[in-house]
This record gives sequence, structure tokens and C-alpha cells, in this order.
Amino acid sequence: MSTNQTAGVYACIRQVSRYAPAGYVISRIFAHDADFANNGRLNFHIITDDARPSVDGLFDVDPDLGAISVAGDLSLADRDRYDVVLAVTDGGLPAQSAVVTLTINVVSTTWSEPQSSSVLQVNSDDAVTTVADVFLRHRLILIVLAVVTVFLTVLLVLAIFYIKYRQV
Repeated sequence: MSTNQTAGVYACIRQVSRYAPAGYVISRIFAHDADFANNGRLNFHIITDDARPSVDGLFDVDPDLGAISVAGDLSLADRDRYDVVLAVTDGGLPAQSAVVTLTINVVSTTWSEPQSSSVLQVNSDDAVTTVADVFLRHRLILIVLAVVTVFLTVLLVLAIFYIKYRQV
């Protein structure tokens, strides 16, 4: 998201247990703005609509981090599906924004830790990326770096032994 561009609209589906405690993070939205200072400051919020039942009592979004969490008692939820429309707005004049729809399915399973793919990333190039995709992309780099580090360490130890052996 930049001052000249508004990112597209995305939809994503997440599941959350009916027994998840308040504060449990369901998902997180990442956005990027190329501006600096206050123009680049991003604010996340839930868009409410009179035609749609309110989700304010059940879900919340951190205005600075974009983390969508359980705010109320989901065991009292009257539906199994909620469409939470979230917006991110920058601090520019005029303000630019992007919108994402997060469909939250409330399931009657036991509460568990969040899945690693439960993060949305909204980029200015209109791409949605999960944490699992980012991890897989960077895992190869980490493996190569680990192999190179081990190789250089072994080479250094051999060089030290060779120098000590030649001195004796």
C-alpha cells in the first residue's frame, strides 16, 4: 500500500474453537506502506455494517499489529460462521486503505495452538502469503547457511591441526 495505490480485496477462511479463550489470536494481517513517518503509520480496524450481524463483541483487532483475536465468549456465539471485514488505513493525506475479509468458522473442537499458516500478508503487489509459504521459501536458505557454516568450521579446525602438526 502506498500513497498512490490501494491494495486489492482478499478473502481468507480460518477456524477457531468454540472453547478458545479471550485473547486467543486467530490470525494476523500484515500490510506495508512505502511512506515514512506518520504517512506510513498503519491502523487496522474492523468495518461494521448494519446489514451484517455485529462481530464487535466476539472478535477484536489490534489497531497497531493487525492481530485478530477472540474478544468474547465464543461458546455463546449464535452462529458458526462470521465474516469479519478488516481495513488497514495509512496516515497519509488523503488516506489510502486496503480491505480483507476474514471468514471465521467457529467449530466445536477442543482448543489448540494456532496453525502456522494462520497469517495473512497483504502486500502492495496484491499477493497473499502464509507463514508456511514464507518458511518454506527461507528454509532452503537456512539449510544452505547451516551447511556452509559447518563446512567452514571443519575446514578451520583442520587448518589449525595442520599448522600445529607442522610446528611439531
